[in-house]
Parts: sequence; structure tokens; C-alpha cells
Amino acid sequence: MTPLAKVPPNANWEDITLQFIDGHDVKITCLDKKWDADYKEMGMNDKRKHRPNSQWELLKKLAEHNGTVDWSMHHADYAFKKQKEILSKALRLYFGIKDDPFYNYRQKKSYQIKITFTSKKEDTSPDRMDDLGINEEYQKLTPSVYKKDNSPDP
Repeated sequence: MTPLAKVPPNANWEDITLQFIDGHDVKITCLDKKWDADYKEMGMNDKRKHRPNSQWELLKKLAEHNGTVDWSMHHADYAFKKQKEILSKALRLYFGIKDDPFYNYRQKKSYQIKITFTSKKEDTSPDRMDDLGINEEYQKLTPSVYKKDNSPDP
């Protein structure tokens, strides 16, 4: 079985971090390697409908719930166990890591994945927040009033 991703040979599940960029793409970090992937590359596409399959949706749900799903959650049902098994198989195939990407259910009393999820952080720096160039235009029109740090004159 040749892995689809080029992870370092000594990598384990705890070394992997996923960050969902949007509904179809993730940023992946594993030890010193970083790359982007989408649901198709990771083998989680519904070939009939040309969209993400239920395993991708489950991966997103895990990300939304800090990697854990238990029976108190409304989306945990008996079909979940089978989806989790298929997701495990897809992740093993993609990353080439042999052991189970989930912790033992009996030990954790929930389904908890070993992969770490991070949330997408918005860049709130002033330059990033002004994609329309409003600050630049305002500075041209009113140079005596505008200051880059937006602080008033003494």
C-alpha cells in the first residue's frame, strides 16, 4: 500500500494537524512538512455526485468538535460506527500510517481522533482588513487628517 501523501516515515497520527480552509480544502502539517489537499486527493469523494462523501463530512464534524464525537451528540448514531471505520481506512490509505487514527473507544468513552485540528484564523492586521484600499485612498485625500496608526494629532 503506497500512501497518497508524502509523510515522513517516522510520523504517527499525533504528528498530524489539519486545518479546514473551506468545505473542500485543508492545510496539513506533519512534523516538518506542510501541504494543502482537498477531499478528492484524500480519497473522500462521492464519485457519482462529484462532491465530498460522508467520511469527509465526518472529518469536518470531528474538526468542529475538537476531534471528539460521543453518543450525546445528535449526529452520533449506529451508522456512525461504520462511517468511522471507513474514515479510518481512508486516512490510513492517504497518510500511510498503519495504526488506527482513533483512540480506543472504551478508554475514552467517545470516538476521539488522534489528529489535531486547528481553526482557521482570520488575519486581522490593518493592511489585510483593507482589501479595498480604503485606507490608502483616504490618506491621499486627507493627508493632514489621516495617520497610519489612526491616532489623533497631539
